[in-house]
Amino acid sequence: MLALNELWHRRGQFALITLIVTMIAYLVVMMGALGAGLLDLAGSAIKQLDADVLVFRAKANLSLQQSELSQSAVDGIRSADGVRAAGRLGYVSVQPIVRPEDGPAAFIGFEPGTIAEPKVRAGRALERDERGSVLADRRYLETRDVKVGDIVEVITRGATYALTIVGEVDEGSFFFQAPLWGSIDDWRELKYGANSSDAPVATLMMVQASDDARTALPQQVSGIEVATPGEVFENIPGVTAQRSTANSIQGFGLVIGALVIGVFFYVLTLQKVGQIGVLKALGASSWFIFRQLALQVLIVTVIGLALAVPTAKLTLTVLPGNVPLLLELRGVFISMALILVTAVLGVTVSGRKIASVDPLIALGQQQ
Repeated sequence: MLALNELWHRRGQFALITLIVTMIAYLVVMMGALGAGLLDLAGSAIKQLDADVLVFRAKANLSLQQSELSQSAVDGIRSADGVRAAGRLGYVSVQPIVRPEDGPAAFIGFEPGTIAEPKVRAGRALERDERGSVLADRRYLETRDVKVGDIVEVITRGATYALTIVGEVDEGSFFFQAPLWGSIDDWRELKYGANSSDAPVATLMMVQASDDARTALPQQVSGIEVATPGEVFENIPGVTAQRSTANSIQGFGLVIGALVIGVFFYVLTLQKVGQIGVLKALGASSWFIFRQLALQVLIVTVIGLALAVPTAKLTLTVLPGNVPLLLELRGVFISMALILVTAVLGVTVSGRKIASVDPLIALGQQQ
């Protein structure tokens, strides 16, 4: 085939173009990984909660920092029509003494044996009414350099609390914080102090219920509002801005890639005006010649993508675990498809040049 023969005979030039495409594709994929990683840190644990809806105090703006539920509200939610299962969650930010420079951690209080209990990967689960023990998220263990069985100390409200890590979970992050999952009673003490008998009993409720029950829940229990985990995640401050920024950077990368690829192949087209004239004189159509060019672009781009994705994965294994990068299969496929499309669009200018070549004039210029 004409396109493949030229690729082979001018392999040095096309190898350079392939390297440029690889670098652009690598940049786009890595920016996508950065955007996904930042969103994952923002509140991936919220999206992964095993609940149909999350119940907050009314007028709390779906905010974990502002929401507080009383015992009467919790009892009303549990007994509401159509509610199949429910579990309390409590959130408070604490400052670990180990590696305080890494910032605060999230302490998530839950009820063992309910839908709020996280899945344990290593170690053991918390027992009902167990105090002073926690399940540490994978990120917490990696960044703080601790392990299951260690005792960690955290500070909140000026008091220091010692917590024993009895298990490991991988449930995601809360507000850019790696969480510690403990009992709901420990959460109340951490947030409100030892004399917390009259304090709120939960930040929010996880609820599994029918569609009708979810709609009717605020009508059955006063002073609450409900939202899906996805809606709560989108309401986290900064999530929308982060997504827009990451998408914009990826978009710029795609535009730059299209321009670079287009310029390279346009220059090659200008160098081949005489050859194009010969082909047209022999009966080749402009569409046939453009198809050969488009095939070359596709081959170069596919090779560049095939090199860029493994390079990105290798980069993730080399970088420290606290770097917020996350390669999502769906995001990688979308990026690859967009790069292919923009690469082909980038050579449309070359197509116009091919169509404008007059065989007689091109042959005359060669003499």
